[in-house]
Amino acid sequence: MSENDVQNILAAYVANGSNEAFKRLVQQFGGLVYTTARRQLNGDEHLAQDAMQQVFTDLARKAAKLKHKGNLGGWLHCHTCFVCSAIRRSDSRRRTRE
Repeated sequence: MSENDVQNILAAYVANGSNEAFKRLVQQFGGLVYTTARRQLNGDEHLAQDAMQQVFTDLARKAAKLKHKGNLGGWLHCHTCFVCSAIRRSDSRRRTRE
């Protein structure tokens, strides 16, 4: 799928909240987000799933701001790394308290 196609799908989601458009974005980029999260979180599948859910929740909230940015795949990769970093910090703090 070309970047132009991705931008059109994102624009359709922003314009009318199309569940089908968002589903296509998840299908297109879900693997990227999940594998990136799993690598960042040392292979922990459950934390990777949590990170994936957080990334796509953030995408749903920020879609209007992102539709003019260009490379959605790049944003998703960077945001996944950011979310995983926050999860690692939170997990480390929780282990310290325990």
